Amino acid sequence: AETGPTMLNATVRGLAPFTAYSFVVEACTVAGCSTSSASTPVQTLEASPDLLSAPRLQALSSRSVNVSWQPPAKPNGLIVQYDLRRNESLVVTLPPNVTTFINIGLLPFMVYAYKVEASNSVGTARSSPSSVVTFQDKPDSVQAPQVQSMNSTAFSFFFPEPGQPNGVLTNYSLYIEGRFAASFGLVPGGSLTGFEPFSNYSFQLLVCTIIGCTLSTPTIAQTSEALAEVMFLPNLTALSSTEVIVRWSSPDEPNGIVRLYKVQRRLATSPGVIHDVATTGADTFTTVDNTVSPFTQYEYRVVVMNGAGESPSQWVGVRTLEAVPLGVVTPTITP
Repeated sequence: AETGPTMLNATVRGLAPFTAYSFVVEACTVAGCSTSSASTPVQTLEASPDLLSAPRLQALSSRSVNVSWQPPAKPNGLIVQYDLRRNESLVVTLPPNVTTFINIGLLPFMVYAYKVEASNSVGTARSSPSSVVTFQDKPDSVQAPQVQSMNSTAFSFFFPEPGQPNGVLTNYSLYIEGRFAASFGLVPGGSLTGFEPFSNYSFQLLVCTIIGCTLSTPTIAQTSEALAEVMFLPNLTALSSTEVIVRWSSPDEPNGIVRLYKVQRRLATSPGVIHDVATTGADTFTTVDNTVSPFTQYEYRVVVMNGAGESPSQWVGVRTLEAVPLGVVTPTITP
């Protein structure tokens, strides 16, 4: 800086922050100039840091990232701390000698943006953000399949997407009674047949990424009722000329809940005319028909009724016992 002959001080501008400088004074006349010895060094004050580069990021696993950075190119003072932010939220505050940090507890296959803030006693420098994607992992929060009975032998399925896919899904598989049943690829549902009527089954959903698979908890579903499979033949006994007792057993395969039994009768000579003789509850297996005529050939069957409808047994014949003749005409006597 230059001053006039009467000025004994000067202000020097454009210096760098937090930098030591020495000054000399040069005095000049027309005869020439002479220079003083150098002054004691003096240091400029601190200023806010500047030129802080974006951090370097490296995904270490599906749940951890290594973050490292360089000090500001222009610290402009003594750096007192670093603040590391992830997605604008403060993660950690570190001392000035630490320039790396492993961030754990992250979620798989997620994009995270990090930036660093360097502070001295005057202010703070903020870097631009860097982004990283954590590695994939096997899915979490896999829900059980949604199962609907289509009929007595088939189910339809819907596969909810996992609460946390943790990557790109590659396959849905269905397990029945703990055993692999079918693979559906990326189709989130379908149907299967070949089940037994009115039966409970346990279903689990296996969902996979390229890293691994997760099996859901089981869910229980039941097929619809089907017509009962009636294999028994009713047992008939003529008790008298006007009574027949009919006995039967429960169906071999009820395929549902038996609501009632219906006993039907027809004449062997008129098979097209069928009469309902009795209706009983599901726990009754006998009835007596006292509406029959003596010494007559009848046929009986038992109809099983469940939620799917009626299933009749085969017809079985019986003849009532003989009785005293009726309607005997008084004889006509001719002398």
